[in-house]
Amino acid sequence: MHEDLADIARRNRLRKDASLPLLDVSSEMARLKKVREEADFDRYAERESHRFTHVLAQRQGWIAKMGAWSLIRRKLRDEWQQHRSPSD
Repeated sequence: MHEDLADIARRNRLRKDASLPLLDVSSEMARLKKVREEADFDRYAERESHRFTHVLAQRQGWIAKMGAWSLIRRKLRDEWQQHRSPSD
């Protein structure tokens, strides 16, 4: 968190020097948290997706595969959210 605040302050100094609007610190902190959470989920999904390769293999056509992929991602996201600690 401290590194994030320092990074936002550094970026705001650059933005000020370039006559650009400054970043809102709370909005940027929320955005960074969301980016980290998405990256964490993507790593989890990559690690666990092997469990569903048979589902994708059974589908014919890209629309059917995309639909299956979407359902798989939803299931993995539900699992990921259940296993996260409350402080995450």
